[in-house]
Amino acid sequence: MSEKNKEKKSTWALLISIVALLLCLLVLTLWVFEVIPHAVITPDSFIGACVSLLAVIVTIAVGSQIINVMEVKSAQRKYEEELKTALEKIQRQQEQIEEEQHRNSHLHN
Repeated sequence: MSEKNKEKKSTWALLISIVALLLCLLVLTLWVFEVIPHAVITPDSFIGACVSLLAVIVTIAVGSQIINVMEVKSAQRKYEEELKTALEKIQRQQEQIEEEQHRNSHLHN
């Protein structure tokens, strides 16, 4: 992954974290000043909205983890193929060296 893409992801993660913290502080402030009990929204519907929002966040997090695993597996396959070709090349070079050694030993005798 490119550095620019990583920086974008980290920037978005930081912004989302800051927004989440601000929302938590806002809810805590509303609760402290007892604005929520006098509102039209009942505590049950407020908790339901929080739970549904949490469910959406968890779904997105799990989906992003699945995508990351798929990317890692595809990269792993690519590196395994490169490793196999490099190993085959090294084995061929070793065979050539052994043949050269065998031929040179016959020449010296």
